[in-house]
Amino acid sequence: MLAGNEVTSARDIIDRIGTVTARAPVQVPIPSFLAALATRLASFLGRFPRAFSWRSGVPLPLAEATLEMLLEENVIRAPETNALTGRFAIAPTALDEGLRRLADELPEMLSADGVGGMDRKRFWADIEVPALTSTDLMALFKERVNDVMPMEFAAEPDVPTRIEQGATLTANIPMRGNIQVRVEQCTEDTVTLATVEGHPLAGIVTFRAEPSPGFVRFVVEIHARASNVFDRMAMRTVGRVMQNGNWSQVVERMVDASGGRARGGVESESRTLDEHEAEAVERWIDELIVVRKREAHRGTG
Repeated sequence: MLAGNEVTSARDIIDRIGTVTARAPVQVPIPSFLAALATRLASFLGRFPRAFSWRSGVPLPLAEATLEMLLEENVIRAPETNALTGRFAIAPTALDEGLRRLADELPEMLSADGVGGMDRKRFWADIEVPALTSTDLMALFKERVNDVMPMEFAAEPDVPTRIEQGATLTANIPMRGNIQVRVEQCTEDTVTLATVEGHPLAGIVTFRAEPSPGFVRFVVEIHARASNVFDRMAMRTVGRVMQNGNWSQVVERMVDASGGRARGGVESESRTLDEHEAEAVERWIDELIVVRKREAHRGTG
């Protein structure tokens, strides 16, 4: 049999994840017979994943076999030996370290996985600053992203606080909790972040600096759908107003950080893309993620 060196429990893992993410979720003990009824229901609903899983925002990962394994305390007991360490002489990754890695390796929430139409929103300002280049402006954004964003971008211990290719950044949304984005593209004048599972949006956010005679245009462009039906309802009410205000504030803070002034102030536009436009954006997003993963693999190979 193969296993790690540590014996744990569901409660212990939740506590450890809470430490990794600096959160303290409420834990409610559930009798095993109620858990069994719930897993039977989950197994039934699992036959209809598109109706009862991510589209509802309530994933159902627990199956009857999983519960049975938990109740049986699936551990290696003496006199049996752990083949991982005894036969193959492999030192397993410590559980705490593995959970830290797992927290940063959740998959992207692609726009194709969301619900409703894909919205494209743009917020920008033309910044007038002597000798300021588009590269200078983006370097400033990368270094001061936690100051520029209207939400805390260091919401968990030991997370990156600057923009680097492949980094997973964790932010905190009031009344929502922690959400993550991943840096898929990082060039001299462009940064593109993809939302990660658990984010209320499914899509990407691009920050771009465009040089023009006499000024530099700083642009925030969003291509996204709501992640599920509940987030879609939220976005149609207070969520949309809050989101628009947040991105306008990012542009305003970049103007202030640059030391310049924005002629015309912050401007914006928004529309829902048609089917062909949305498909083109989805292909672009897929390509960005594939390229980023390929470069990361090449760097570790």
